Amino acid sequence: MRDDWREQRNQIIGLGENSFKKSYYPELQEKLSELETSYKNLKSIFDNVGEGIVLHDENGCIYFHNRQAEGIINARKNVLKDNEFNVLDLFSNDCDKNKMLAIWEEVMGGASRVISIPLIPLGSEKKVYVQVSMNKTIWYGKPLIVVVIRDFTERARFENQLVKAKEKAEEGERLMTAFLQNISHEIRTPLNAIMGFSGLLVEDELTHDRRKDFVSIILRSSNQLLNIVNDILTISSIETSQVKLSVTKSDINEMIDKLFASFKEDADTKGLELCYHKGFAENKAEVYTDVLKLYQIMSNLISNALKYTNKGSVTFGYDLKSCEEGECILFFVKDTGIGIEKERQNVIFEKFRKIDDKSGALNTGMGLGLSIAKAFADIMSGRIRVESVAGKGSVFYLEIPYKPIY
Repeated sequence: MRDDWREQRNQIIGLGENSFKKSYYPELQEKLSELETSYKNLKSIFDNVGEGIVLHDENGCIYFHNRQAEGIINARKNVLKDNEFNVLDLFSNDCDKNKMLAIWEEVMGGASRVISIPLIPLGSEKKVYVQVSMNKTIWYGKPLIVVVIRDFTERARFENQLVKAKEKAEEGERLMTAFLQNISHEIRTPLNAIMGFSGLLVEDELTHDRRKDFVSIILRSSNQLLNIVNDILTISSIETSQVKLSVTKSDINEMIDKLFASFKEDADTKGLELCYHKGFAENKAEVYTDVLKLYQIMSNLISNALKYTNKGSVTFGYDLKSCEEGECILFFVKDTGIGIEKERQNVIFEKFRKIDDKSGALNTGMGLGLSIAKAFADIMSGRIRVESVAGKGSVFYLEIPYKPIY
């Protein structure tokens, strides 16, 4: 609050700076003391209310602010130059400043306004979110704007968290619905094949070759159903933190050979070339790792590569590389398939996400393979990532710590 009234009093009394202590006019001195006491009481009330209070004119020049407002806008003396500032200093760009000037003009015309706005406190770069109510008032005969400020920063942060939680819950519900619809199809398809072709096996007129084909379809459908059940059980164990690391001495060259043998028939069926690369000599391929999880990660990556590649090749393997925390084994699976759009590369490792095949082909799976691979990589203190160009193919990389036994 400005001290203009004290200066005016001194002029009336005519005794200079210390006249309020020595006044020869007792009645006037008594009134002045009452006025000063009233001012102190009023300021004490203002300083102890829960909201910030600021009085300023239509140009933003401050006439008064209470202690709460001082804290909100950081109006400390060591921040201010000459202990004076303008409300417009709290806005970072001309657009916001012009907007506030227009609002103040309305308030000075008699309108009341309540708005929520971000402010930048003096001497700070971090925004605070406040709700302000503005009304016209008279202060020592001068028309001013009285502003009540409520700091909504924590509330805004909480509301933002609620919005994100709501969006996440809605996304989870949408994905769960998609999962239930998908699992219904994925389970029903192999079950129908098993039941249908099992019934055909009892027919006497079936030839040996025909019967052999039916048995092959039943076995393939059984394996498909078993993989679905395994994926559901695995993701359930991951979600409940029941999956533990089991490190043993393992031959990763032997694992590469098993992967090649497991997927060679699938590659041949689609007319794809399946290649592999070993980074260690046969006598140096033993390391300490969780080979079961490593095998499942690579199996999931290779299975996806074959699923989304219609021509060309799929190559997988590993090399020893230098990483941020020392040496690591860098596994890779490279394909010449449909690729992945850049904006989808961050979400494909989430549960129930499936890569869109724009060719119109129906691809099986529930969208759990990559999320299981990422979860296992995290458990193994590794990292999984993808590099891809839509229409040209993808390369998935898996880094795990190198722990030699030699």
